[in-house]
Amino acid sequence: MLPRPPKIIYPHGSLEVGAAFSLDPRNEGGTVVSWDITPALPTGLRFDSATGRISGTPEAQLEPTQFTITAANANCAQEVKWELCATFGLPQLSYT
Repeated sequence: MLPRPPKIIYPHGSLEVGAAFSLDPRNEGGTVVSWDITPALPTGLRFDSATGRISGTPEAQLEPTQFTITAANANCAQEVKWELCATFGLPQLSYT
């Protein structure tokens, strides 16, 4: 019997340049045995091909960019379109 197909969910969102980030996908389907992402993530971010986790600290601003994440098992593969952008945070002001 073939396993159920994966059903992967990644939330969309924005990152802040210089701030640490970690995101694990949610899987509502069958077990995933391989992961892939295209295009490659920007400098400072990593994609774990064993778990689908995206983590790291973005080093530069990134305009909204769409990535394709593929999760596969022996039955089939699912492609998820995921959008990411990285911006500079609001400046911190202090008064004396």
